[in-house]
Amino acid sequence: MDIQFPIFIRAKDSGYFQTFHSVYELQSELEKIDIKNEEYEAWDRSGVPVKLDVQEPVWLRATLLRVDDPQQRSLLECVPEFVRQTGIDGTDRLTNEKVEEIIAEANAALKKRRLERSSLARLIAKIRQRVGD
Repeated sequence: MDIQFPIFIRAKDSGYFQTFHSVYELQSELEKIDIKNEEYEAWDRSGVPVKLDVQEPVWLRATLLRVDDPQQRSLLECVPEFVRQTGIDGTDRLTNEKVEEIIAEANAALKKRRLERSSLARLIAKIRQRVGD
């Protein structure tokens, strides 16, 4: 059985999800040391767990894992944790077919929140500067 792209990668430390549509994308965005340290969980489009390894000459190898491994968390189990962090409501419509869409919405919400925070921080700094003058 072959891996079905996209591959969904979850950072174990933050719960942050990224979507990758090719091995080239994975190699461009991820670092070898993080793969060696097993800092990510991964699943393919069907929700099948994927093992990421370092190899040469092409440094990244992705292989499917067993779905029935009790140590392996499922994609549909991990995505809601990430979505809840973003404040959007999407877990009620979560299916393997909707994972990519929901992760994209959650990432957009995170980006918007970061921009709002930075804008707010700039505004507060301007106000403090004017008050201090």
